[in-house]
Amino acid sequence: MKLFQQGYRQFFILAISLGVLLLFFAFGQQIREKFFRGQLKAKNEEAGQMAKETSEVKLERSFEFLTTNAQGRQAKITYTLISAKKTKMVANQGQPVTAPKGKEILVLDVEIENQEKTPLAVNAQDFIRLVKDNGKRYAPEFYNNPLSLPPISIRQDQVGFLIDEGQTLVKLQLGEIEKEEKETIEINF
Repeated sequence: MKLFQQGYRQFFILAISLGVLLLFFAFGQQIREKFFRGQLKAKNEEAGQMAKETSEVKLERSFEFLTTNAQGRQAKITYTLISAKKTKMVANQGQPVTAPKGKEILVLDVEIENQEKTPLAVNAQDFIRLVKDNGKRYAPEFYNNPLSLPPISIRQDQVGFLIDEGQTLVKLQLGEIEKEEKETIEINF
């Protein structure tokens, strides 16, 4: 009888151990996911707060510029500033980039229209500069690769500049690189 009780006890311990292992494997993944999802959610909420625009201004200003197509001929594009917004964080090549302390990122939404019957490659940052109080002109800090514009089409893009936090007046200069004549616009937030 003692042998039977001892075997029964070992069987019972083995069954409980297997049950615990099964529960661990079955629900352990869910527990780990909930734990990490909670941490990730907190980080995403923090990033979301930083990525919120502090203010946005609708612009809807269009400019006509000449550029060169692949055959070396001049081609006309329409460069439209859709809106300007200030934020603390942008995505650069899929990675979040945060403005340094005391700075914000001015993000300009642009549309570039190819009115030609040939494709064009256009760099959105080539036609715009930020003008500081000292008169210096700054190229965008954040921009995308050249846009491939199929014939008779419009593409959207963004460019970004670092500005002082809380800055309410921004001056931009637009024009072709080769020409001295540029148009200056002011944005009031």
